[in-house]
Amino acid sequence: MRITIRLSALLLVVAVAASLTGERAAAHEGRLVGDGRYEMVVGFLDESAFVGEKNGLQLYVAKLASLATPQPSDATPVAEDEVFDRPVEGLETTLSAEVIYGEERLALTLDTVFGASGEYTAHFFPTMEGDYGFRIFGTVEGVVVDEAFSPSQDGFGPVQPRLEFPAPSSSADRADEDGALRTARADGPGGWRRGVRPPTLGGVDHDRERSLAGLSRRRSCAGCRSGESRIAVPV
Repeated sequence: MRITIRLSALLLVVAVAASLTGERAAAHEGRLVGDGRYEMVVGFLDESAFVGEKNGLQLYVAKLASLATPQPSDATPVAEDEVFDRPVEGLETTLSAEVIYGEERLALTLDTVFGASGEYTAHFFPTMEGDYGFRIFGTVEGVVVDEAFSPSQDGFGPVQPRLEFPAPSSSADRADEDGALRTARADGPGGWRRGVRPPTLGGVDHDRERSLAGLSRRRSCAGCRSGESRIAVPV
């Protein structure tokens, strides 16, 4: 039987998150747990997830509106139009979480989110690209849960490689050039260390230009003393 889920209060939090990240709300997996009494939504804190960037688990838990208290395990199945609009608080002390990559597992510590009832997060830095999964286990208001979540087309995606621009090597080259310029500067005439020629900028050798200009002025003065024209520099 297909279950229609309307998370009034819970989706309000998700909508706010979506306005900040664009994809976050859509890139989560939601499912019924605890014999259909609770809705659990799991995904990356920031979607898309990239290698080396801070990310984490984002978890929402809400309870069926008609359930003021937990029901026995043989309770009547949830109707199609039931509403999950009661965020469940206090689960940071009753639920545990793991992030899974291949055969490796890392225990996560769930933290509450200020001003967001029913939302929990746990941060980590993914160091490899590929599929990461999450396991949520423990109790929700006394009801035992143990759920595993994996990347899917309709849920959260894999961790992607980071496209770096500009390339780190280019940045290093520029840093080396800047360092060379700073090293060449000194307190000598013209602001450069004696015996060290400043680098040419844009292919122009400014030292050579200044030398030619000085030579032209000296030749002009010599011409003035001999009665030659001031506008013709003898060769």
